[in-house]
Amino acid sequence: MQVVKTIFNLNGILLSGNEPTNVSNGKKDLLHGNWITGIDFIDEMRLGPQDNLPVDLANNAGKNKLFCLPLLLGLAGLIFHIRKSPKDSFIVFLLFFMTGLAIVLYLNQPPAQPRERDYAYAGSFYAFAIWIGLGVYALYEWTKKIKKIPDSVRAGILGVICLFAVPVLMASEEWDDHDRSGRYMAREYARNYLESCEKDAILITFGDNDTFPLWYAQEVEGIRTDVRVLNYTLSGMHWYIEQLYNKVYKSEKLPFTLDKKFYGMDLDVSLVTPSNEPYREITSVLEELKTNPNTTTFDNNGDSIKVLPTNRFYISFDKAKVAAQGIYPKELVDSEEGRVEFEINIPQEYRYEQLIRNELMLLDILGTNHFERPIYVMNPRYLAKVFPNIQNYIRQEGIVYRIMPYPTGGGFDMDKTYKLFTEKFQWGGVNQEDVYLEEAVSVNNSKNMRGNFSILANYLVENGQKQKAINVLDKAVKEFPNSKLTFDRYDIALAEVYLKAGEIKKGQEVLNKIISYYISYVNYLNQFKGKKASCVEGEKQLSIYILAELGEVAENYGLKTELDLAKSIPQVAEIISYRRVGGLLNSYVARLNQAAGILSSDRARAESELLVLIEELDKNVLSTNEQEVINQTGRIFEFINNVANANSLTKVQQVLLANPKIQSLLNSLATAQ
Repeated sequence: MQVVKTIFNLNGILLSGNEPTNVSNGKKDLLHGNWITGIDFIDEMRLGPQDNLPVDLANNAGKNKLFCLPLLLGLAGLIFHIRKSPKDSFIVFLLFFMTGLAIVLYLNQPPAQPRERDYAYAGSFYAFAIWIGLGVYALYEWTKKIKKIPDSVRAGILGVICLFAVPVLMASEEWDDHDRSGRYMAREYARNYLESCEKDAILITFGDNDTFPLWYAQEVEGIRTDVRVLNYTLSGMHWYIEQLYNKVYKSEKLPFTLDKKFYGMDLDVSLVTPSNEPYREITSVLEELKTNPNTTTFDNNGDSIKVLPTNRFYISFDKAKVAAQGIYPKELVDSEEGRVEFEINIPQEYRYEQLIRNELMLLDILGTNHFERPIYVMNPRYLAKVFPNIQNYIRQEGIVYRIMPYPTGGGFDMDKTYKLFTEKFQWGGVNQEDVYLEEAVSVNNSKNMRGNFSILANYLVENGQKQKAINVLDKAVKEFPNSKLTFDRYDIALAEVYLKAGEIKKGQEVLNKIISYYISYVNYLNQFKGKKASCVEGEKQLSIYILAELGEVAENYGLKTELDLAKSIPQVAEIISYRRVGGLLNSYVARLNQAAGILSSDRARAESELLVLIEELDKNVLSTNEQEVINQTGRIFEFINNVANANSLTKVQQVLLANPKIQSLLNSLATAQ
């Protein structure tokens, strides 16, 4: 029996591509990553309305107003320099160009960057600063025509004016968003990562931001030097893997089966070939690489490549030993060898898969370790190529994920993680009002951490520990307050978990703040006109969609005040209605598939279910004025009609024929085809 699948699409709202970026890393749009002069009519011509800004835009410490004064003074100095000494000015221009624009041209640098790149152009800033200094002298020279003022007085007046117009103005405007005093996030986050690990653990990291602070904490402050930080990205280099064979501080060398030479300079890639044979123990495969010459092949340049004869592996372990560590259920312990099986995927268009140096290293460490030493990872998905089903074998402990010897289905070590979040973790001054948080790293990382609190709290609620969940959420709001990190769409979960835990007032408070935040965005974006309005349309639509989601949360928990607040934006009520009807349609489709599936075994029951569906669709859906909903409903009726005709379901056929609205729909669909 054919099965129909209907997907309800919210008409007019296309989220793809409308996700706004919160950071200013060179992505030029009207809201993010731009600059203002402080001269209202110029800023409004370039960027649109500058009134009634949402709180995060209005209060952003990086919203500096310099009125173009440093630029104008520098241009004055440049003109003066060219006139007075063309050759000398050309030398300074070369410094300005070669340490600024030339770098961009040479690197073919894309505009969107993971963080601000001002530091890359420091040389060009120094060059322009020379012209700013010459600009002061230029004004002195150009005002010599004013004979009534003595030279010394004119020099003093111009010096004071320029002092306050440029360096003092820049310091007063820009000090707050360049001041890092009191911000110890990097160190404390590093401590938190390390303290999440058990003794003598291996912690796999990936980038610079999640590695260098950990190395600082260990090297300089001596924090948890028993934990071995393994940077997965750097382990693509032969020299880095060599270091992993050595003891560092209290951390023993890492467990390897292969010798160092297998990760040497010219051995960048190994091959994995498909196999239908039983799963093989990793270390036995690696031992075969060391002893079997048939595991070596050569590329067109004559370089040797090691070939793993299977893509089906298992990690062996001693059940009793890992159970004693508390990472394996004691009731599963028996005399058989423990196994974690996985299969490296081989692309269909090839007969092999490549493992680059760090991927072979990971396979080696996982197999050789036998779960004897704790292995943690910051982000498991980066290891999925080597260990495709890793998500089934991880458990969150603190803010890292431990690779486990049995399927966990995700989840937490609740007791350990709760204690870490509520008693041990420190956050480095995030909640201090006078500590500035820049967008690219500090704000994003802090929001991620607040999200971790919500995830833990939700897990606690699901396991019946509501008071602990409330404690976790209270801690999140205290350490990452709305005054420093505006509650937004990513904190809907925080509000919902409060509500699930029975803390209605606090849930309402968070929900209210998020709703008010997005209303302020919609009201602000509604001020844009013409082409500028189209530029911000995506963000406006996204804000409206989020308000609809917030309205549904409020509706689900009977929060009329918050629901009415969300619906104060006219489109929101309509979207909530569409989504509700869409949910109904999907539930009807599921029931329709179920009825169609039992036709051959229980005809009477199937026909009865189809009749009930027709009645409910007519009553609950056909009354809507939304054409997309009507079209989707017509498809459902068309399928019911086809099923009825094919199976001679007389009662269903009669009901369909007797309903004018349904017949009109079916006729329209037939005409369209």
